[in-house]
Amino acid sequence: MAMEKIVKIAPALSGRGDFCFGNLPGKWGVTSRYFTYGGRAVLPVTGEFHFSRYDRALWRTELEKIKEVCLN
Repeated sequence: MAMEKIVKIAPALSGRGDFCFGNLPGKWGVTSRYFTYGGRAVLPVTGEFHFSRYDRALWRTELEKIKEVCLN
């Protein structure tokens, strides 16, 4: 399947849909269905943590819960 660029993120590493993603190492790519990382499909599992609704003392516990359920 050919890679299809669906977002513009600079600086582009090549014309194939590869890009730098923040400060994460490695080559990320985009197809019309998923992200790729190092040539492998990656499906993000996301969530939110509204830190302003929690006492700061509870942040670590809540973030550990997020990590435990494999949100990436």
